[in-house]
Formats: sequence, C-alpha cells, structure tokens
Amino acid sequence: MVKLVGVLGGGEEGGATSPRVCLARRQLPLTIEQDLTMIMALDDYCMACGGDPCSQGGRHVPDQEWSNFLRNYRSLGKDEATASLMVTPSEVVATLAQLVTCVGCRRSVETLYQALTVSGDSALEPLVIASDGVVSVNREHIEVEDSLANLFCGQLGRLSRELLDGG
Repeated sequence: MVKLVGVLGGGEEGGATSPRVCLARRQLPLTIEQDLTMIMALDDYCMACGGDPCSQGGRHVPDQEWSNFLRNYRSLGKDEATASLMVTPSEVVATLAQLVTCVGCRRSVETLYQALTVSGDSALEPLVIASDGVVSVNREHIEVEDSLANLFCGQLGRLSRELLDGG
C-alpha cells in the first residue's frame, strides 16, 4: 500500500531549493511542481520474504511451479543467475510501453524510475536500481533461493488478485 506522508512547499526542507534526503525506510520524494514535493511511503511488506520486513513468516507453500523454478535456478552458475536477474534501462522502457497503455501513467512511472535511478533509494526493496538504471534483485535476496522462488512464483497470484480485484 502507498500512503502520502508529507507535503513540502518551496522554502521547506525537501523543497526544490533545499533537497531533502528521506531518512525513513521506503519513503520517496515526488516532485509535483518546482515548489511542491510530496513524500510517498510504501508499506514494509517484503514481496520476496512474504513478511514485514523480511521475516520468515508468510512464506508461500512450495508447489510444482516453485520446484521447477528452484531446479532451473540451481542449474545456472552464480554469475549467470545474477546476470539473468538484471534488467537494462531500455528493457524497462520497452516493457512499460507494452504494459502501461495510458501515456500519462507511463510517463509518471518513467519519472519515478528516473528519480530512483538518480537517488539510489532502496524504497522498492528487494528490487534495487543502480545509478546506470539497471534494475536487479538485491544481494541478500539473490543468495536465498526461497526468497527468489517466493518473489517469482508465490507473489504472481497475490499481485494478480490485488490488481484484478482492485486491492
């Protein structure tokens, strides 16, 4: 869930004239206008771990899809697995163009992506966006096979239900 946790105007800390570093975990500044910045907070739910934050509870029950994922993942070398979990900026833009048909919505997502690229903020954990725009899964989650399996297998159904049912 996303919440608006603050609105900053021109002379305030975080405004256009005084950039603010969001110290709280999973908070992002969204510049609306030159003198208006809103602070958005994402919940602490970790999609890879299924918990709040990264606890061991709430894990997906392994099934055939889970087993197939782990078998295929284990067949990759460490470098190959890491490389396969990286998405280039051009792939991000191409995917957005295919999946987000509303131009205004797509531009908003692209702007957020650019802001995260510049800031290096880890608000989308376990996803990280490097300064060159490459999106990947953070090291802590790459090294735990069950977290990856939960992220790629267990969360698909949950996200589909949430998006189709409207939350």
